[in-house]
Amino acid sequence: GQKIYRNQRFNQCLLDLAAACHRHLKKIGLADRCYAYLYDEPHKPWHVQHMGMLSRRLKEMCPQTRQLAAIGQPAAIQATLDKDLPVDIIVGHLSYYDPKIRARIVESGREYWWYTSNWPSSHLSLWVDEPMLHHRILYWLTWRYGVPGFGYWNTNVWNYRSYGYDNITAGRR
Repeated sequence: GQKIYRNQRFNQCLLDLAAACHRHLKKIGLADRCYAYLYDEPHKPWHVQHMGMLSRRLKEMCPQTRQLAAIGQPAAIQATLDKDLPVDIIVGHLSYYDPKIRARIVESGREYWWYTSNWPSSHLSLWVDEPMLHHRILYWLTWRYGVPGFGYWNTNVWNYRSYGYDNITAGRR
């Protein structure tokens, strides 16, 4: 929550760890094939602000490190672009796919990838209880739309009540 993210020591530890990883990857010749997974699903305004602070500071510390963030909500993607955060790879949620947002991302010089997760469900996932055709359709869509990267969150979540969601099974087919 906000308490830990406001902690400057915590934030500095994250940035120092990312910088140390980058130095190590550079030393072994892999830095150009990697990226820092900067943030996962910023959906509140303070999440985007926090991501922005981390993103800018990491860019100062490690200018060559490519940054990736899974940003499911279109409003958070728009805020990332409007604030011109140095996030190189924006991973949007398949359920919110919008060709206009993707075009704006690509026109800005960034890569657009997509992902699926528990919620919202596009009913196209790798969940074991989904029809196998859905698993295959994901990759055909990724190819069809020329999306260079695909992420998935989970394959077998049982219950989401502990996370504040209704039972995820109720919304599935």
